[in-house]
Amino acid sequence: MPGDNNNEYALLYDYLLRFSAISREDWLMLLPHLSVRTLRKNKLFTREGSVGKEIGFVLEGMLRQYYRKDGEDKTTYFFFETHFISAYISCITQQPSLISIEALSDTRYISFPYPVMASLFSRSMGWQQFGRRIAGYLTIGLEERMVSLLL
Repeated sequence: MPGDNNNEYALLYDYLLRFSAISREDWLMLLPHLSVRTLRKNKLFTREGSVGKEIGFVLEGMLRQYYRKDGEDKTTYFFFETHFISAYISCITQQPSLISIEALSDTRYISFPYPVMASLFSRSMGWQQFGRRIAGYLTIGLEERMVSLLL
């Protein structure tokens, strides 16, 4: 882990603690798998039709989630700093994603592989609790978007 990423990784750790009591030992299981990445404006974090493989934590920038219908983009969500980004349903099912996520500005994020996260769920109660809470968090977001689109 390069030394200049320590503050960014600490920001992620502090944010994870909002969801679950991730111990220092639990954190050390994820730490070697973290990397800071950049995404240029208009580039894709994930593309419709590809299988999701990673989870990101936005450090800087703005992204949008969308799907295409009848040749038109339909934006369903925006991501900002301290948001998690992922084609999460695709990661879980290993089926092609129905959505794309595009950078609306130059973006920096911390990336970690979904398979590593999934393996941590079975290795630690802290990570298992995090997995349940993040699933709930995502479900609430999906319901809010569904209701706003329908009403």
